[in-house]
Amino acid sequence: MNVSMITAGTSVGDELTAVVPLSDRFNVAFARSYVAAGDEQAAIRTAANDPYTANHPEAMFQLQVRLEEYTKAMTITAGLANHAVKTVETLLKS
Repeated sequence: MNVSMITAGTSVGDELTAVVPLSDRFNVAFARSYVAAGDEQAAIRTAANDPYTANHPEAMFQLQVRLEEYTKAMTITAGLANHAVKTVETLLKS
């Protein structure tokens, strides 16, 4: 499972060396992660619908491993998002 890091070098717009607010860094990292997850889901669906995968045990096994990694990543992401929302709710209530 890959974890994308929010780096200090993340740029928003054309300024590579400009000071970028943390919220913008988070938004860019979140957007990249969201797009990557969508691409991975599309690739898994394509492989699942490929007749070659259904007829070859090794390809089927690789697809199952890939699906397992994707599921784990989405479960962790959903859990972290849930904790972030609860944290913001708690801070706003106090």
